[in-house]
Amino acid sequence: MTERVDFHIHYDPLDESTAYDAIETARKCEVTAMALMARGQISVNTHEFIEKGRELGIKVFSGLESLTILGDNFLELICLGFDPEGSIAGLYGQEVVEKINKKAVFEQLAFIQTEGFDFSLISSEDQELLSKVKMGKTTERAFKICQIISRSSNIPNISRISALKKELDDDWKYVNDKYGNAFKGSNLNAKFLWYIYFKVGAPGYIRVQNHADVVINAVHESGGVVLYSPEGKFDFSVWESLISLGVDGVMGWHGSKLELSRQMIKDLLEKEMLILGGSDFDPIKNHWKLGLGDGSLYINPRRLLSLESRLLARV
Repeated sequence: MTERVDFHIHYDPLDESTAYDAIETARKCEVTAMALMARGQISVNTHEFIEKGRELGIKVFSGLESLTILGDNFLELICLGFDPEGSIAGLYGQEVVEKINKKAVFEQLAFIQTEGFDFSLISSEDQELLSKVKMGKTTERAFKICQIISRSSNIPNISRISALKKELDDDWKYVNDKYGNAFKGSNLNAKFLWYIYFKVGAPGYIRVQNHADVVINAVHESGGVVLYSPEGKFDFSVWESLISLGVDGVMGWHGSKLELSRQMIKDLLEKEMLILGGSDFDPIKNHWKLGLGDGSLYINPRRLLSLESRLLARV
């Protein structure tokens, strides 16, 4: 296997042993540099992750994947190489995120109960999960609420889901067509509930995202860089706005897909913008391979040099 780098690797913030597992896996896959991240929060143990990588001869960079707001748009930003105790901690530090999540989840739980669902007759595992959701100690909390409801043996919950499928047949068909390969049984029902109640713009949706300019400024103040992550939906108007806000570049590879045209790569390099990428490895979803994406991803170690150069300029 050839040496490679991977700047989009996830761990489970509820089980941080997955971060150390990812670093071990990176060593086995000959990944010499990696960015390790959760979605929407920064671990207090980030320095320990970096030190573990150093012990194994791997450069580990602090990372964060953040859904942010830009005008009327939502977009993903990848933040790399920042001081986890800098300004960015005021937006995504664990205590801050837990406080925001606790307030939001209280409103979401109240909403879903007005829709005829309750949390009786759930397993002991789901009781524990619900407790973590209430404390704000989870990611994707709205989907987890829907999972708990869908796994319940409560007859009114089951009947209500069945009635919604018939009442909102088009929505059920859309969810089944789009997510049916990845989600089965109760998880597909949960995805349906999330879609009709909690997706952006749905009646139970609560906006907690930060604005892109605030995130970019905080990351830069913390010595890091920010990249637009289009994930198959590159929007040139969004990109132009991000450039005006000082974005450092773009995640040019996601999974194993090249997001950019050859001409755009040339233009970005001429403007000295970063072009990075990664596998989007996730220990929970387990749909990509670390360092390899779907098996054909190769990010050249030269990308590490461009990242280090930009981070050095931030010091």
